[in-house]
Amino acid sequence: MEYVERNVDPNDVASIAESGHMLKALKNNRTFLIDFYNTELTKTLEKRLYNFLSPQSYMISASNDGRFGLRSNIWTVPSVHQQQREMESRLFSYNMAHDHNFNFLTVGYYGPGYETVIYEYDSTKYTGYIGEEVALNFLERTTLPEGKLMLYRAAHDVHIQLPPEKLSISLNLLLNVPANSKRGQYYIDVDRQEISGYPEGNLASRRVALINFVRYFHNEKTLEIVETIAEQASCTRTKIAAVDALGFATGNELGVLERFATHTDSVMQSYARRKLSFMSKKNGERSV
Repeated sequence: MEYVERNVDPNDVASIAESGHMLKALKNNRTFLIDFYNTELTKTLEKRLYNFLSPQSYMISASNDGRFGLRSNIWTVPSVHQQQREMESRLFSYNMAHDHNFNFLTVGYYGPGYETVIYEYDSTKYTGYIGEEVALNFLERTTLPEGKLMLYRAAHDVHIQLPPEKLSISLNLLLNVPANSKRGQYYIDVDRQEISGYPEGNLASRRVALINFVRYFHNEKTLEIVETIAEQASCTRTKIAAVDALGFATGNELGVLERFATHTDSVMQSYARRKLSFMSKKNGERSV
């Protein structure tokens, strides 16, 4: 962590790659991670789990400014019970193609590691709404065994993770890039080559959940606030949700979209115009 603080620029992929030897060196320490887990287990007696991000992920250390952090991820073998297996697939994002809005370097720490299929795409060409077509370029199919290093580029690499043959653990060096944090993360349908959804549980998901709720429960003040969110929010996904909520709550989706189709924000303008085009095409098909 001290090395990263002194030497790594979260915006510079080459700088992140150069820190790989330090992450590999940390991987060579075969006692620190079990010591960390033991400490976390002790905290369960005190009902404290400050480093617990999810049943899969634990934050080992983080910088005070939030620019980078060190995380451990546990990758389990799927359960033999179907319902439990489906829950695990969602938790670990198994078989679900997705990107990330942060750069991260990862190393296999324990076990054979998950298998992964990797694609790349140019996210700057897209708005980020569900159903939007994207062009993916296949890169490779590989694994993350103990000692192997891999670098994932923010808003560029898309990967599908497949369950490991045996329980595995990886270490992630996470590098947050403020510009990318505004765009959110996406699930992508590889066969249809389109954005198919958003990972849940993060801050953007919680914002969008509240905005979606006000579609059905609101007053004039609520709509004014949602209008402001659509105009001023920095997160693309949040802005799109606000526009959709306004259209639904007011019963005037066409009018709201037409207004944003001439907006000075190029992202909102693109989204509104594409949705208007889709609605026009759909209405044309109905009339035929």
